Amino acid sequence: MNIHILFLLSVATIAQVSIVTAQPTPRVNILFCVADDAGHMSAYGVPWINTPAFDTVTRNGLLFNKKDPNCMVNLIQKKEYTCIKDRMEEEMTRRLLDQKDPRMYNKGDIFDKYPDTSEAHDFWHRIRNGERVPADWINISDFEEDFPQ
Repeated sequence: MNIHILFLLSVATIAQVSIVTAQPTPRVNILFCVADDAGHMSAYGVPWINTPAFDTVTRNGLLFNKKDPNCMVNLIQKKEYTCIKDRMEEEMTRRLLDQKDPRMYNKGDIFDKYPDTSEAHDFWHRIRNGERVPADWINISDFEEDFPQ
């Protein structure tokens, strides 16, 4: 019995000494940036979109841009996914028909006639044509001074 107690005391002592003398491991910060189209950032070479904070992060860390810079590889076009695509298409068609969706009866243009309540409707095309569109979610500093008009 004494040998067991001696063994446990030895293990406890070694564990305490190990904890006290161990060097702290530096913390690693990992930032995942998820976007619909990450290609629209100055870090990826787009000159007319200013993303200084993101650019700083990419300069001081890792920027994955070799395999698929815009994450736009369309997996559904690969042969191994044909079966899944076909099943999803069949289910979508069935559900839209069950709901009597106008698009299933060549009447999808009804959605184009809905009034748009947003003052920023068609924002991208309007601002590219030089119009000053009210957009409180965008700051003037978000654009480079030589933003193409």
